[in-house]
Amino acid sequence: MDTEVKRHKKNDTINGLGERLKKFRISKGLTQVEMAEILKSSQGNVTAIENGKRGITDVMLLQLYQRFPDFDAKEILIGE
Repeated sequence: MDTEVKRHKKNDTINGLGERLKKFRISKGLTQVEMAEILKSSQGNVTAIENGKRGITDVMLLQLYQRFPDFDAKEILIGE
């Protein structure tokens, strides 16, 4: 598989993750600023994740799980 195809698939994965994280955030009635506080991050970082420009860290996933017992990391990460 050439580099362009690999990059495209990686970007699709990150974009999907961002869309799913945004959907989760909205379902909880949170703003990006509130989500950033939960993730111990910045609003800009949340925006970058939601827009597929940055991935989410394991620590962030753990923070979401600790705050929301119904949080499903598998759903966010791979959409299942």
